[in-house]
Amino acid sequence: MADTQLEYHAPVSAAEDEPAPATRTAGQAGPAEPSRTAARPLSRAAIDMMTRLPSPMLRYTAAHFPHIVDRLASEWSSPARMACAIDDLIFDMRGGRTGFPMVVLNELGELRERYERWVGPPKSR
Repeated sequence: MADTQLEYHAPVSAAEDEPAPATRTAGQAGPAEPSRTAARPLSRAAIDMMTRLPSPMLRYTAAHFPHIVDRLASEWSSPARMACAIDDLIFDMRGGRTGFPMVVLNELGELRERYERWVGPPKSR
């Protein structure tokens, strides 16, 4: 069954330092242009993740790079995979990549810091 794609419009109201309850090197020279697929809606998993995050988190990234938020949502339940996914996005391990705008790097860094506070560092899980 194909993953349903939905547009994200819901405002998020969550405590600044706590996720909502659930069962659940900066880039290379020059910022990347926002994705041409920015109008692509987020997956259901990404929307669920976004509704659990404090209000401003990942808003720019979701609006301009929805595929990145979809990727993060798919790794949310595994602290080790989530840490790797964020690190792969922040640090250029392959070389020659343009990099993300600073606002995206800041959002990813904040997400990693808070995620580790919420679930613990990947090595302890």
